[in-house]
Amino acid sequence: MKRWLVAVAVLCACKSGEDKKPASTEPAKLEPKAIADAAGSGSSGSAAGAGSSGSVAGAGSSGAATADCDVRVKKLGDRLRALTAAKPGMLPVVLPADVALAGSSLGKPIDAPGVVIVVMKDNKVWAAGNIESIGKAVRLIDEVYWRRAREAMAMDQGPKRPWPLYIWADKNVKVGALGKLLSDELFKDFTLRLLVEGETKSEDAAILDKPAVKKLHESLPKTDLEAMEARAKALRASTDGCDTLPMAFAKSSTEAGPVNELSVMSEKITAALTECKCNLADWDVFEYSMLSIFGSFLPTPNYVPLGKLSAKDKRTVADLAVKP
Repeated sequence: MKRWLVAVAVLCACKSGEDKKPASTEPAKLEPKAIADAAGSGSSGSAAGAGSSGSVAGAGSSGAATADCDVRVKKLGDRLRALTAAKPGMLPVVLPADVALAGSSLGKPIDAPGVVIVVMKDNKVWAAGNIESIGKAVRLIDEVYWRRAREAMAMDQGPKRPWPLYIWADKNVKVGALGKLLSDELFKDFTLRLLVEGETKSEDAAILDKPAVKKLHESLPKTDLEAMEARAKALRASTDGCDTLPMAFAKSSTEAGPVNELSVMSEKITAALTECKCNLADWDVFEYSMLSIFGSFLPTPNYVPLGKLSAKDKRTVADLAVKP
């Protein structure tokens, strides 16, 4: 059931010339550690525009290339850290079309990383790449968030509880349905926060005009799983030449929990880029893929703190956002 971070899972393809079979990209039933281990080696396949002017490799003298790499890594690292601070946590590649956030004058900017569940107006719940009915979502959240967060905390690789849990719910969802879900004992370890409308523009929109990125972005499937796989394949191809990146992706999951995985990833990835001197097949596609993983091209919502909800509450989320 767990499709957690399929984008990293698809990085499992082995280098050409190695006597290994590529791991399957089928996401069903992948365990988090298995997905992390599957990060493997970069592929020799090409992404759209691979080898374009976005590549740092071979740029002038080695000194000039190193200086250019240092500048690029610092800029990307700063941006990833800013996104980590502004976003509620790991988001879908493609937000469900039937989810519209409620507006609220009470909304506060995100001030702590957490985990995100999306509740659609048909009462389906998205969590870490999985979709389940709201009546069965407790088990899903237990598996993909609660257990992993506890394990990370016990190993001193993640923050202590309570952990922020952000609810990206359609404004027409009934509060009573949320009340039934959130009444489970599991949620006592979470600080519950309802996401509401916030900023919709991306500071990184200019990268979408670069030819290889534009082709990739406009060709992404409209459903989340397929979009994750397509983005991951492009990311894998763009990293060809930087042998330090696969392990960095793997450690981003094995040395973090679901609450702090983006923070750990930003540090591991930038260190790996410096170590391989940005020797990538296509920097533009790589940068776009990383910004996408960190949620740059999706809205940046605000949040409203939630208290205990009643399963008998007949209001909608739109009403709740105005008066929690």
